[in-house]
Amino acid sequence: MKCIILAAGYATRMYPLTENFPKPLLEIQGKPILEWILEDINRIKEIDEIIIVSNHKFISVFEEWKKGLAYSDRIQLLDDGSTENENRLGAVRDIALCIERNNIKDDVLVLAGDNLVDFSFQEFVSFFYQKRTSCIMVHREESVEKLRRTGVAVLDGDGRLIEMQEKPENPASHFAVPPFYIYRGEELRFILEGIKQGRCQVDSPGSLIKWFCTEREVYACPMNGRRYDIGNLEIYEQMKEHFPGTVKITDTCDIMGVHIAVTNMEKTLHLLENNLEEWRGKYICVANVHTTVTAYEDEQYRAVQNKAVMALPDGGPLSRYSREHGFKDAQRVTGPDLMKEVLKISARKGWRHYFYGSTQETLDLLKKKIEESYPGTQIAGMYSPPFRELTQEEDAQIVDMINEAKPDFVWVGLGAPKQERWMAVHENRVNAVMIGVGAAFDYEAGNIKRAPAWMQKCSLEWLYRLMQDPKRLFKRYFVTNFKYMWWKIRH
Repeated sequence: MKCIILAAGYATRMYPLTENFPKPLLEIQGKPILEWILEDINRIKEIDEIIIVSNHKFISVFEEWKKGLAYSDRIQLLDDGSTENENRLGAVRDIALCIERNNIKDDVLVLAGDNLVDFSFQEFVSFFYQKRTSCIMVHREESVEKLRRTGVAVLDGDGRLIEMQEKPENPASHFAVPPFYIYRGEELRFILEGIKQGRCQVDSPGSLIKWFCTEREVYACPMNGRRYDIGNLEIYEQMKEHFPGTVKITDTCDIMGVHIAVTNMEKTLHLLENNLEEWRGKYICVANVHTTVTAYEDEQYRAVQNKAVMALPDGGPLSRYSREHGFKDAQRVTGPDLMKEVLKISARKGWRHYFYGSTQETLDLLKKKIEESYPGTQIAGMYSPPFRELTQEEDAQIVDMINEAKPDFVWVGLGAPKQERWMAVHENRVNAVMIGVGAAFDYEAGNIKRAPAWMQKCSLEWLYRLMQDPKRLFKRYFVTNFKYMWWKIRH
């Protein structure tokens, strides 16, 4: 896959700042806008080349900037020949120029070079490979006023694009379309012919999709995060102070469509400590074969997993798969081990903890064990929710209760997939880092014994748990383990 980044505009609304300097290279928190995008794109293994389209006026600025990049060999700069706003080619003709000049036949990810996002484009790429059709990205926008200033998608029940509106006076849906697209390599010649025949506006990538979706199948990938369009000086000044950065800052390995973090315990603890404030309101999943197979079969649950800051490889087979596919440093990071390691250093760091889930009896035992084993650790609170669906009022009260306790971490022990769905629903509502740790409460409290070290090392902890609770776990382990092995053989 190639990535085309459109950076040939003149940003006249940001004059005089951009009169003699390209907007994509303006700095946000010490880093050019474009580099925030590139650092993510450079980690996506499916992308083997990045093409940045500039205009002739600023090409020398881009060439000087490129010299300082560690991954400059992956980047090609393309001069579209225009010298001022009045003779610009426009975004659509810049796309065509890239395809023709490089004789591109591969799939193509197209991005606007002046947008910031707080998520990784890896999920968009994975979504494309699952659908094997050209794709757009969409997010829900409640403001009709904002919808009137952007592209709007009308989707069918399966997420297929059936109509694209460009800055409509009366939006037909609440799905806004940011300037992020993926086109199949087999359809690029068809797109070039359409552009030459004048089927779309030359300066509107959205109008290209508007025509294209009437001729070919296009699917919409939900945008799992926020996009920031640096459209004027006011927004630029705001982003200089408040841009949260890209949330996902570790490599991932795609396993059955789930982006499993490539990490180890030391790196995970380092990430937690260094990003604690940025990650407040976000959540971390702890993934094993069971949750990964479940996510493979359930698109909504897969989106929940992939929207997490990290999906840690709790299961040994997942970290082994990552190592087999080139990630030599990938190691297992289990929920119980992570909770134990964080608790060990909490008194020194001053971190506060809230425990949500399990039974009151288990929470009482857990509290006693923490006080004995990790002296000085601050327990902000504990809550055992009822074994039924909560009302909206009850849920709001619980969120208020958690936030009033001011925890740094909320450990969620509801079991999969319930705990991951709970965290996703409470994203940006709970003011702490949420981590779903399954049976970690029972392990730490002493209700369940961990498997011997040799069984953990041999990825046989599931077998040890099965022997402890065969009636409940037999179907879960044997069915999902078989499905995972069959998928691995086929892939």
